[in-house]
Amino acid sequence: MIRLFLALIFGLLPLWAVELRVATFNIETNRNDQGWPNFALGDPGGVDFDSVAAILGRIDADVVALQEVHTSDLNTNPGETASEVEQLAALLGLPYIYAGSNSGNFDTSLRVVFLSRYPFLSAESILSPVGAKEIARHCPAVVVDVPGTDADPLMISAHLKSGTGTDDRFRRVIEMRRLTEYLDASGLQPSDNFIILGDFNPSGVNRSFETLPSGLPSSYALGSDVILPVHYSTNMLSYFTGLLPTQLDPRQLDGDDGTYEFGQTLDLLLVSPGLAGRPYATEIYNSVLDVSNTEGLVKSGSPLDAPTSAEASDHYAVFADFQLDQELFNLGLSVSAPSVSEGDPVGTVTLSVSLAGPAESEVVVTLASDDSAAQPVDAVLTIPVGQSGASTALATSRNFLVDGTRSVTFSATAPGFAAAAAGIQLLDSDGDYAFSQAGETVVENFDGFPGLAIPAPWTSNQVAWVGTDEGNNDSPGGRAHGIGDEVGVGFVSDGSTVFLETLVTNDADRPLTILDVSYVAEQWMSRFGGAPGTLEVELFDGGDSIPLPTLSVDARTDLPSGPIPGGLASTRSVRVGGLHVASGESIGIRFRYESPGAAPPPEGVFINEFHYDNASTDTGEFVEIVVGPGYGGEISDIQLLLYNGSNGGLDGSAQVFDDADLGETTASGHRLFSKFIPGIQNGSPDGFALVVEGQVREFLSYEGSFMAIEGLATGLTSVDVGVAQTSSTPVGLSSIGRSGTGSYAEDFTWNRFDGLPHTPGAVNDGQSLVLPGLPSQGMAVDSVALTFVEDTDLDGLGDDEDPDDDNDGQADEYELAFGSDPLDQGSRFEVDLLHGPGGSTLSFPGVAGILYQVEWSDDLDDWDELATELGTDADITVDLPVGEDRVFVRVRAGES
Repeated sequence: MIRLFLALIFGLLPLWAVELRVATFNIETNRNDQGWPNFALGDPGGVDFDSVAAILGRIDADVVALQEVHTSDLNTNPGETASEVEQLAALLGLPYIYAGSNSGNFDTSLRVVFLSRYPFLSAESILSPVGAKEIARHCPAVVVDVPGTDADPLMISAHLKSGTGTDDRFRRVIEMRRLTEYLDASGLQPSDNFIILGDFNPSGVNRSFETLPSGLPSSYALGSDVILPVHYSTNMLSYFTGLLPTQLDPRQLDGDDGTYEFGQTLDLLLVSPGLAGRPYATEIYNSVLDVSNTEGLVKSGSPLDAPTSAEASDHYAVFADFQLDQELFNLGLSVSAPSVSEGDPVGTVTLSVSLAGPAESEVVVTLASDDSAAQPVDAVLTIPVGQSGASTALATSRNFLVDGTRSVTFSATAPGFAAAAAGIQLLDSDGDYAFSQAGETVVENFDGFPGLAIPAPWTSNQVAWVGTDEGNNDSPGGRAHGIGDEVGVGFVSDGSTVFLETLVTNDADRPLTILDVSYVAEQWMSRFGGAPGTLEVELFDGGDSIPLPTLSVDARTDLPSGPIPGGLASTRSVRVGGLHVASGESIGIRFRYESPGAAPPPEGVFINEFHYDNASTDTGEFVEIVVGPGYGGEISDIQLLLYNGSNGGLDGSAQVFDDADLGETTASGHRLFSKFIPGIQNGSPDGFALVVEGQVREFLSYEGSFMAIEGLATGLTSVDVGVAQTSSTPVGLSSIGRSGTGSYAEDFTWNRFDGLPHTPGAVNDGQSLVLPGLPSQGMAVDSVALTFVEDTDLDGLGDDEDPDDDNDGQADEYELAFGSDPLDQGSRFEVDLLHGPGGSTLSFPGVAGILYQVEWSDDLDDWDELATELGTDADITVDLPVGEDRVFVRVRAGES
């Protein structure tokens, strides 16, 4: 199928298409006995040089990006007329060479290099700003002058900082920022040609950095233009904020996408939408699979020997064929509005793709966004025959981060068409809360909250956040409790008091004296007989706290353990008076969850099981560790130092657990990691030190104890576990491990599990990992509503329950009937009595549309109609009866 597909694609290309083959290859540095890199290629005739040359010759690319090229391979040695890189370039027919700068960066030994069949129109390195030092290896950026086209490609090659430590990941964030800034400043459009390729090292877990991490080099200097927080992601597309490339998906001939010998995908091809919208083909070269010239992309010469890739590097070469230009029809892409807010209703904005004329055949358009918070509802649109366009709604979501307004770019691609792009401003919906006028309600329902960090604009003392949880996760920490996007901010206590609070600013032109407060308390998880807990609420105005006991909710402890469907929701509300929050001032609301019976999660890390000796040749030696649920560090910060008990010295290099296998995660949240370590010494005595974040947590031995004389355990005497294996121990049976019940290492005893299979990654026979203390109930806060109650006369009574809102002595219903304003003290219905020589006259304001009846009496018992007048917004005058001893007059309104 691959051969047929490629033949079909290239068979359809017009004659004027200009083709270019590119490749990226991390060629792996060789290191000396001290672990320092000393060369990458070596001399021609050596295994390293010849295997790299063979692979690149087989691929026969027009432009090659090499990573881990040692500076010594770029320098001419005494007695030579050309450096090793120059010799390689000449052999491959790639005479144009540009190496990234190694001045002002950290790794001055290893370089990133371009080799090209065609000259460079420009060549430079991507650097940090003046005064900053941030980059491990500078990225070279070249524009290649390809014959036969004016669409010359910009190519950038990267070799980002490796490692999974917090400092490594932070450094990759900044390196990607510099790369994307350079691309955005290039002036290119999505339809132009650019290719970003190399070793991106997208490893470790995603993380946000509020501050600089520990472990950075002492000379590290962050550019002054970087404002924290910054966010690390293994999705390299997430760093692009302007031009958005398309990440290709190259595969080995067996379908494997790994570019590293252990299966990870470290080497990437990111290309412009224009290139991705034309025919292209990709492949990861692995000589083991190179058995025929009929498989995969066209190659030069004969298939290579199977070991060639392994001899050349621990990475595989990645290559691709592209079309730089082609007479294409252009797509059009437009957005219905210049801006949209996070969380706006779906369809507030639409994306429309268009053609210059009606489609002669069906056109399938792929839409993409460079921001996950603004995505087209339909990622693929089909323009039918005879139609010239199609549209889809835009869906936006809140990320609960205060990150301001940001630009989002959408791209549209279709085979046979030039790509299109359009942009929109995404307005932040996670800023501070405010009342703009009396009577307004501020509502927060937390819909879409991912539960991975404190939701802005709230603050909390909660540190651990576990994501979304329907009530199945009992590990302490904050979360999004609920189902789908219908969630609240949830808590599982570790015994400490957790708070969640926010402020609301009064931006109205009058003081806030009364506040209606309501929220929904939810219990999403029950632990029968577990720790009780109470969700309490209070307002705070500066340093003053106003408890709201009627809003408190006690967690149930009598329900069956497990998730509670629907969260056992309970709505609470109260009106709070006696406030005086002036215009421009703020009032806060605080939720506190207290569960004093719960216990903090154990942070301990300890060795749990190991195997070192068996009959015949030792097989499957391993060490298993337990990581407590309260451990907040990185797995990469856990190391195992092997010791030779005969001399107290180290036995080999440290074993790091970031590449260990994660096995079981127990109901208590304990994680079990196991690592196979061939060649563990067979005792009399030997042992190992478990090092966590640079500190020795355990120094254990078997078949005796000894004192360490080097490494982090220097001066410490090992603790003998008291049981041992022998040279007659059956293969695969009778490992050594801990058993018992508890949370910490000291809760367990060491045993040899005679006749039982090894259990790396699983709890041992007779072992139960549990949490100390009582388990917590899982509570959540949802649907918080704060209403600025109107109190026009500031008398402490809301207008909805005050009979005289403006406190002018006239009841609201009276003023409404006679046409005066019940919210304005200066607006009152009043009459004037005028006396003259011809008699007396009654005068009063007549509001348009109100019918006024004037009646008189001389005894206050019997009343006679004097006049009926319809108001016209003018004064009404009525002559009073004459010749009477006394006259009483009344005015009625609103009645016929």
